[in-house]
Amino acid sequence: MNKLSKDKRDKLLLVVIGTIIVTGALYFLVVTAQQQHLADYLATVDATQEKLAKAERWVRMAPGIQANLDGNRKDLEVKHEFMAPIDKFKWFYNTLEKFLSQYAVKLLDITREPEVGEAGVLPKFPYQAATFGVKLRARFHDFGRCLADFENQFPYMRVENIELEPETSGKPGAQNSAAAVDAAEQLAITLRVVTLIKPATPL
Repeated sequence: MNKLSKDKRDKLLLVVIGTIIVTGALYFLVVTAQQQHLADYLATVDATQEKLAKAERWVRMAPGIQANLDGNRKDLEVKHEFMAPIDKFKWFYNTLEKFLSQYAVKLLDITREPEVGEAGVLPKFPYQAATFGVKLRARFHDFGRCLADFENQFPYMRVENIELEPETSGKPGAQNSAAAVDAAEQLAITLRVVTLIKPATPL
């Protein structure tokens, strides 16, 4: 084979170098971009498949979720029966009088118009609360037993601001009589009862 002249060798070398440069440029500008595009496409496909799988799981779970929701709504409706309706005073008076009839506790007075406001239990709590002032007369132990049972029987009511004072005795000169002793053991009790209000529209 004849040796190439210096001029031809230089031209051949330039062609090789040019080919390498063009090939490298094509690889980085075209192939790499295509690879990145393909990787992004595959990531999108994976994300879409994951969303589809989650959606299919939710669709399969929908009957169970609906059944739980219906059951919870029924439970909530039952609980609403223990909350104050629109006619708050009549409902509260009847409820309290019926409950106190089981105890040696006398109901003396209830505020006619309750204070209505936020329940203050949790942020964005969907219920309002009505607060009634109540006056009672009872012995200390009778009142204590009544209060404990009241809070257990009515979980949607809260008793607060309890004040106890000795009841003033009645007839003078009868300090030694049984009536005087009984009167001396009586307490004048004032307290506030906070009860949740049944919402006007279903939750």
